[in-house]
Amino acid sequence: MNLFKKKVNEDSATIFATYYVSQIIAQSSKPFCDGEYVEKCLLKVVDCICPDKMNLFEAVSLSASIVTRRMEEISDNLRSQLLNVKDKFERFSIGLDESCDVSDTSQLLVFIRGIDKDFHITEELAALHSLKGTTTGHDVFEKLHETLRSLNLDWKKLTSITTDGAKSMVGRKIGLIGRINNHMEDVGTNFPIALHCLIHQQALCAKSLDLDCVMKTVFKTVNYIRAHALNHRQFQSFSKEVDTDYDDVIYHSEVRWLSRGKV
Repeated sequence: MNLFKKKVNEDSATIFATYYVSQIIAQSSKPFCDGEYVEKCLLKVVDCICPDKMNLFEAVSLSASIVTRRMEEISDNLRSQLLNVKDKFERFSIGLDESCDVSDTSQLLVFIRGIDKDFHITEELAALHSLKGTTTGHDVFEKLHETLRSLNLDWKKLTSITTDGAKSMVGRKIGLIGRINNHMEDVGTNFPIALHCLIHQQALCAKSLDLDCVMKTVFKTVNYIRAHALNHRQFQSFSKEVDTDYDDVIYHSEVRWLSRGKV
């Protein structure tokens, strides 16, 4: 009997291990096929440290298909958890973001934040929709309506909605906000508070501010340090001596914060 219990425990541990590793891969935004690379590294480590346990670790399969299946199961579990608590929401808010993937397909993310009578807050990704055609306010509204309908949430409990500054989102007539307000008027309730995403606000401010007087000096200093190997080594040594939070500088790049100023 103890032998059977041990076997069951080992099998359960093996399955749980695949879930944990799959979750880490997804959170790190790595391809699911990287699980096979992790598996090879894991077996090499076990072979060096505890080769007598090799049979246990060989049972941990991290193939692309297994990782994909685990992520689907985790997603289904999170969905079921959301369905279990959504009926307790006294109020909820929505956050939306739309962006194109590598195949130029528009992906719409719908996040939900709900609160119950005991002030317990639930935050979760409510839906991911692929917009194959246009991405107008009507298209986004239809997907949002579909999401709330699938969760069986009452529009009257919607208190706020956060979007970026795109016209299709914030337009008062044919944009998402305008269509939501029209729908709220139809159901006889107050308009939700429309908020502009803080990250997008920061990006817009950075583009609007004239920081030439500061950024030119910063760029010149950074490029001087990185242009010569000796300067770079001396700067790194100096940073370590004064115990700075960052021990290096980066080149000017269009996708980094240093590029926010106009030069």
